[in-house]
Amino acid sequence: MVRYLARCVLLVGVSFGLTAMALHTSGCRANHSSLPITGVGKRYLVAPRTQSIIMNKGEMAKMDGEIAASVSQAIEDFDTVVNGNPPMHAKFDTSTLLPSDGGTTYYLGQGYKLTVLKSLASVGGVDGYFYGPIIVFDEKVVVGNSQEISHIQFYSMEVFRKLMQSTTPR
Repeated sequence: MVRYLARCVLLVGVSFGLTAMALHTSGCRANHSSLPITGVGKRYLVAPRTQSIIMNKGEMAKMDGEIAASVSQAIEDFDTVVNGNPPMHAKFDTSTLLPSDGGTTYYLGQGYKLTVLKSLASVGGVDGYFYGPIIVFDEKVVVGNSQEISHIQFYSMEVFRKLMQSTTPR
């Protein structure tokens, strides 16, 4: 699995035996002390900060107003869910059946569908959840081979409980 962290590259290889390795590029200036870290022995997994869609304000200004609003709302919902909160813009999709996997929920936004994956799992005997947002854009918003962005991570039960306790109630 390859994750980008600020200007650093964090490579984390996790096997079912829970071995991990992190390698940072030289010249990395990111402050890793503020990142949530989970560890197994002396091997650590760092949860990177995400940026779901990267473009400058000038590029965003060139978009059709409705499409720009869709992208903006999707980014806000994405970041809100990554931080353990419910989406701000997308509304609960009452037409979709909920899976019995631990709490996955579905939402509809303006020009996108949002799945908040919350699926029970055990990694190497450590119980927890795979959790995070999956956004699929409508074809009027994103054209290409992929219309999906996601940020799914495994959280142990203890780490997940802390994430949910640190969120702002709505």
